[in-house]
Amino acid sequence: MKKLRVLSLLIVSWIVCSFLSIPSVAQTLRIATYNLQDKPVNANHDADIQAIIGAIGDYQVDGVARNVDLMAFQEGPESTGAYNFLEIDFEIEFGGNFEAIFATADPAGDRTGFVYNADKLVLLDSSSIDNLGFTHRPLLATFRPVGGETVDEFSILTLHLKAGSTTNDFDQRETEAMRIGDIVDTLPTGRPMIFLGDFNMKGSDEAAWPQLVAAGVRDTINAPLGLRAAKWNNSIAFHPFHSQDTTGLNGGMDDRFDLFLLNSGFMDQRGIEFNPASLTTFGNNGTHALNSNIMTGSGASSVQDSLVAISDHLPVFADFDWGVVRSIPDTMMMDEAANNYTVRQTGPVTGGNGTSLFQVEGSSNGNFSSFGVIDFDMSGVLAVETIASRIEEISLGLLQDNESFTRDGPVSVYVTSAAAAGVTINSSIQFQSGNNRIDCVPAILSNGAELAATYPAVHHSPTGSDLPDGTNDEVVLNRDAIRTAMLNALNNDGSFRLIVVPDHASTTATYAGNTNGSFSGPTITGLYDTSNSHRDYQIKSKREAVRRR
Repeated sequence: MKKLRVLSLLIVSWIVCSFLSIPSVAQTLRIATYNLQDKPVNANHDADIQAIIGAIGDYQVDGVARNVDLMAFQEGPESTGAYNFLEIDFEIEFGGNFEAIFATADPAGDRTGFVYNADKLVLLDSSSIDNLGFTHRPLLATFRPVGGETVDEFSILTLHLKAGSTTNDFDQRETEAMRIGDIVDTLPTGRPMIFLGDFNMKGSDEAAWPQLVAAGVRDTINAPLGLRAAKWNNSIAFHPFHSQDTTGLNGGMDDRFDLFLLNSGFMDQRGIEFNPASLTTFGNNGTHALNSNIMTGSGASSVQDSLVAISDHLPVFADFDWGVVRSIPDTMMMDEAANNYTVRQTGPVTGGNGTSLFQVEGSSNGNFSSFGVIDFDMSGVLAVETIASRIEEISLGLLQDNESFTRDGPVSVYVTSAAAAGVTINSSIQFQSGNNRIDCVPAILSNGAELAATYPAVHHSPTGSDLPDGTNDEVVLNRDAIRTAMLNALNNDGSFRLIVVPDHASTTATYAGNTNGSFSGPTITGLYDTSNSHRDYQIKSKREAVRRR
């Protein structure tokens, strides 16, 4: 049986051997972006905005709800006086002291800006970018969490790139992406930076995307790292990430315009850090009809009416931890799957077909509808408890093994310790019909599995040709959930399990299994710290008090 392999001191360019001393109590910021379509301008708008931000604050990640501490906006209200009402909306909903800052209005009167919790964030600097030729003027700001140190500081840029699909529009977006690089060049080297807003891009196949990559921008949705050219528009694979058009009046929900992007400052294992499991396109649970309005979904949000009333965009948010006691990891681990299974209505596929070809297929695939199960064996591994508790970053690797029936589609990964979930791979464990992860495997998901990641399984280039067999889908997983599963495994049978499920009826993701003769099967890789000076993270408890009021 395959065992955990620890590759001592794997040389990675950004790994260094010094350690940081920063506050011992981890705290979390919830940061969001929203195209407000010039709202609010009346009391009804204020009520809708309060309902929306309150619902975002009630949304639980890792079992915990959190206030919105910072919201970037685009197409903010034209009247400067309306920003006082935005501040009041946040203060009514969350309490405390909120402040608003905004850019110079563009020729159409629109503004970009921020509303932030001044009790939790110190504004160090802000500037409206008025002289670089943007269609809509960006606003750049730098914040430090209250009680934080220099290592916790971050800059944030709210953007609204040129809209449209003409050649001139594409060219202008490319030019504006180049100007973003000029803005980055004005900041200290290594400064963590967030890029938020309405990018009006239909995919990473646009000429603007390589300019963003050149500026150090990285995607946050496991595509992987957004560096592979892909068409987001009208693509089922990106269904859970589509953010426009909520109303259905301009083509319906088929575009991922509202992006949440980071630079490598959030990936250097220092200071403030991004929780990849928290990224949420709020109001989109993947059930709405493509090219229709958001109301066609199965109740993605209790405030859908407000979402439609305020804007044709959805807000996007994510959580960021700061003040975490950590050191820089100096060792990489790798673990190959001990077993994997393709599970259909009749149970696991038997023989070599079930373990050589690892398939995840939605309910429109009839008798071939399936989900995947991957087991990792941790038993008998020296120092596994140290590894589990000190993991800093962990990802799942799946090598594409495309077939003629392979189709792009969204996929989610859940994690559990096998014993804790009570899941036995036999004929009683079956694929259950449904269009999304909630309906797909309720028997398993009701037994303690936690969402570890959602990603677009993209098997084809924008031109329609297959990506090469062996292309690696590297999916960054929820670190805290993996840690918990590993530690639980030590007290049970030594194994933990990943459950890979289709998020759409048409998804047909095909990967190499662990008995494949051409490619290796599923793997996990992670960076962890081996120093004696390391103090472990606190793993968040599901019993942690739910926020506010």
